[in-house]
Amino acid sequence: MKVLITDAKYKMALAPLRSLRRAGYETVCGDRDTVPDKELLGTRSKACGEKLSWPETEDPAVEIARKCDPGDVVLPLGRPTLRSFAAHPELGEKVRFLVSEPETLERADDKGQVFELAKELGVPVPDTWTGLSEDISYPVILKYRDGEALGLKSWERYALAADKEALRREYARMEAVSPGVLIQKYLSGRDMGAAVVMDRESRPVDFLLYVSDLEYPLSGGPTCLCRTVFDRQLLHYACDMLRALQFKGVAMLDFKGSLERPCLLEINPRVWGSAALADISGATFFESYVKACLGTAAPLDLNTCRPAYRLDARMKFTPHIYLAAMKELRSGKGKPGLSHLAAALSPKVRDGVFARGDNRPGRRYIGNLIGKSTGE
Repeated sequence: MKVLITDAKYKMALAPLRSLRRAGYETVCGDRDTVPDKELLGTRSKACGEKLSWPETEDPAVEIARKCDPGDVVLPLGRPTLRSFAAHPELGEKVRFLVSEPETLERADDKGQVFELAKELGVPVPDTWTGLSEDISYPVILKYRDGEALGLKSWERYALAADKEALRREYARMEAVSPGVLIQKYLSGRDMGAAVVMDRESRPVDFLLYVSDLEYPLSGGPTCLCRTVFDRQLLHYACDMLRALQFKGVAMLDFKGSLERPCLLEINPRVWGSAALADISGATFFESYVKACLGTAAPLDLNTCRPAYRLDARMKFTPHIYLAAMKELRSGKGKPGLSHLAAALSPKVRDGVFARGDNRPGRRYIGNLIGKSTGE
């Protein structure tokens, strides 16, 4: 039995590859045959036993299944790949995968529906408005209901507004792109992630909880420094949401605030960008996905379970952590800037792309970033 990790162009493909190979699984990785070879980070890893490719198509699940042997496990990473497998449950007769129904994925991606469900379940969410109103308290953040579906980068999916004039300007701009923009009270504090594997009966079988200590851009971009934590209430909130959605497979729920008062921001119904923390912390997370596909994963008792990963394991992304730390120093935030620069330089804080003995993906990743910055 092999485990196929799709969408090799994403750096998050490295986490399940390395984690599962270390656990003794035969791992392979691939992507569409139209993706340039230089973009394929996953296939450069020593954890990739075989490089696969499949034709460019709007429905890749069928082509991917043809590349597999009967009984192989598939972990779809990208949104189109995941949704293609969701639309083809009949492929489960040949290969094993664990994804939610298309309707569930649509609901999980819709921030408006997520907030309504959270309110019903008693999961804290920020004050939210669905249109311009006089009772809005500032500052606020504006969000598309499903910015990823619009093809936008993470930092393009929202806008900040400190007053009424800025709100009206940003609201008009975003509404012209996609109607139904949400307005939320801007929360201070740190981002927190609750990643969960749910089995075919929508029961949690594994989890990984973490806190984001630094992001780039600083205003709320992707995580570039994070660490593992454990908080039972945060885990309950995440699992309550996923069970109510009847979710299956891998999801990461994004919260903000503090562990004492976390507010749900969104659900990412797939493998997430900082998933390398699962490998770095020694988590059983991706192995639990495989076991859930095979029907051998044991459901968790949320009241007594303990983390299957090292606590306070830290991870960084180079070069973004350097850029964020220097931005802090230039803006007068000397103490946090120096602390984050020390983390960037520390060998004790492991990188999410570079890995000891497996640096080819990291070198290619940096090369791609330089190529983009120079227009090559």
